[in-house]
Amino acid sequence: MPLETFKKITYPVSTNDSVQIMYLFFNLITKTIQYEQKKLAAAEGNVVKEVDLKIG
Repeated sequence: MPLETFKKITYPVSTNDSVQIMYLFFNLITKTIQYEQKKLAAAEGNVVKEVDLKIG
């Protein structure tokens, strides 16, 4: 897994253990799908701009 992707999916979540595990699992699935879609779009020649949303 690229370090850039790893950094995007690993960050602390302040909840109990079971909720944190589920959150990280679903977040991993979401980030993996986004990564694969970006890779597929690049292979097809479409330009995909990555947008970082900042809350707060």
